[in-house]
Amino acid sequence: MNRKFTILLSLILLLCWKQPFLFAQGLISVSSLEKPVRSASPAIPGNRPDDRAGRGINILKYSVYLEPSFLTKSLYGKCTLTFEITDAIPDSTVRLNLVNLKVDSVTSGDRSWAFFQKDSLLFLQSPTGFQIGDTVSVTIVYQGYPTNDSFGGYFATKRIIYTVGEGLYTQPPSMTRRWIPSVDRPDAKALLKMTVRVPSGNIVGSNGLLVKVIHNSDQTDAFVWQEDFPIAPYLMSIGISKFARFNQIYVNASGDTLPIQNFVYPEDSLKAVEDFKNLPDMIRFFSQKFGPYPFKKYGMLEAPMGGAMEHQTLTTLSSFLITGDRRYEGIIAHELGHQWWGDCVTLADWGDIWLNEGFATYSDALYTEHAYGEKAFRAKMDGFAALYFREDDTVGRFPIYDPQKMWGATVYEKGAWVLHMLRGVVGDSVFFEIMRSYRSSFEYGNATIADFQQAAESVSGEDLDWFFHEWLFEAGYPIYQFRWQAKPANPGGTEVVLNIRQIQTKAPLFRMPIQFGFDFEDTTFIKTIHVNQDEQNFHFTFNEAPSRVVFDPNQFVLKKLYNLSTLYPPEEFRLLQSYPNPFYAGESSQKIIIVFWTRSKYSQYYVQLKIYNSLGQIERILVDGKIPPGYHERTWRAWSDEGRPVPAGVYFCVLTQGNETQTRKIVVVR
Repeated sequence: MNRKFTILLSLILLLCWKQPFLFAQGLISVSSLEKPVRSASPAIPGNRPDDRAGRGINILKYSVYLEPSFLTKSLYGKCTLTFEITDAIPDSTVRLNLVNLKVDSVTSGDRSWAFFQKDSLLFLQSPTGFQIGDTVSVTIVYQGYPTNDSFGGYFATKRIIYTVGEGLYTQPPSMTRRWIPSVDRPDAKALLKMTVRVPSGNIVGSNGLLVKVIHNSDQTDAFVWQEDFPIAPYLMSIGISKFARFNQIYVNASGDTLPIQNFVYPEDSLKAVEDFKNLPDMIRFFSQKFGPYPFKKYGMLEAPMGGAMEHQTLTTLSSFLITGDRRYEGIIAHELGHQWWGDCVTLADWGDIWLNEGFATYSDALYTEHAYGEKAFRAKMDGFAALYFREDDTVGRFPIYDPQKMWGATVYEKGAWVLHMLRGVVGDSVFFEIMRSYRSSFEYGNATIADFQQAAESVSGEDLDWFFHEWLFEAGYPIYQFRWQAKPANPGGTEVVLNIRQIQTKAPLFRMPIQFGFDFEDTTFIKTIHVNQDEQNFHFTFNEAPSRVVFDPNQFVLKKLYNLSTLYPPEEFRLLQSYPNPFYAGESSQKIIIVFWTRSKYSQYYVQLKIYNSLGQIERILVDGKIPPGYHERTWRAWSDEGRPVPAGVYFCVLTQGNETQTRKIVVVR
């Protein structure tokens, strides 16, 4: 290896080591703030709810009484479940979810029921049996030490007791089974009355409206909260501490008021006032776009958790997200967006998590557009794209539906882009009509991705199966290579020819309507083209030549783009980053595309393009001789000059002409 190449290689390796760290510092994922998973979630087949609980019954209401202890971290509970018999129940045995808590008794009226616990299930045996259509109330008395998975579940410290309804390290992620006997599935929504008895001086926040506070003679207070709208168990919550409370008011277009009740540590109250300042405006904006706010109250409750959780009517928010400078306002908007998408319309199955997280993430972006303008919105969407591309490269590629990683950029940030692209396909007014129609059709109930697709097709009048299939049920994204040229037309004017290639691997061939902007001196002409093949040419005739042609000028498509017409002039010496990169070798049809420009100032036009391994040894010579100046392409299938596949690793593509050299890194994965 010569000394010049050794120095160059060392600099490249140093830059490659530094750049990912700098990139990570500049981009913060919504998912990493809301649900900060310590490491990549394992691939869990199905992500399906545990359907052994609740067979044959429909829970109508939970009436819960709790006595939590700050001192011992134990919990005493009494839960009365009212349910309807919807199907035959073998052995008259009802199954519920309950984890690590001991049941003392089960009664219905004046009758005791037999019960036993096994494998995180509670089995209740009726002494009289059931008839379909019966409505039954059963009271379960239980106690013990509730648990958590470090993010979701039940938490008790000397200062605060709180719950978080979703776990990050448990499948299914429903956590209410750790502190309430329940049918702990997102599709098992019911009404809720929550009574919590605590030492006087403490305040309890929970779902719905505060009905009353009972002051007892033993220096305890009982807070009674009631949620009159159906709630999924994972959205139930309590928070108990010596909170400072402050209220805000939202007044809707009809003059009705909505209380916004916030519970924070006293030392953080002034910071919270500033951070939550725009909540009324957010509610107003989302109500205009998605339909009226769906509940009777909203609020935020501070807790020392890892991120944030959208409990119905009362979001739990981490202390570290309360800073007093609104730097995490996007999280505030995201959690509020969940009140429509996740709480009012709840996913029917954990595989449909996009309906919660993709929608809430795009809600954040929409509020950015409303409050701070198009430039800020586009910057946020660009950041979303970069975060998704990074996860795709590092964690792996998988579909949004039934995802390998539930709490990450594929579901959150790519998920937001899918909604943005749907907006681009159907237009602004139709898109928001779709959102309102979907909400009204499934409000206070559950929905699947198929339900949302049906709503989109019904409102738009279009068959959108192609769109939902490629973006939700397939993995990856399109990579476009684009060139245009203008030439005299016959009999007059200018003919503009667009050449578009799709060059992605391990991803489908995407079908997308893409806008192109033709810039002239006084105007811009926008033309929508349906790009649906691996290579297409499109011809247009104008009176004059455009100064440029812009691919997707309104940025409605999640993509990577190689614009080979405008990146560099013909006299530029330039080696672009090869693509795809990383290159996943294996299929004989796959290849790495290398694009470069050469100059004409060298009289012999002598050019070398070589591939080196990490030891500085030549693996492949792609060019070694005279070639014309200008634009060039070469391909490499990750084979050496000796005709053998090169091993996985880091390689370097080096372009040399005269005394000029440029180098790009290529990563080969096998």
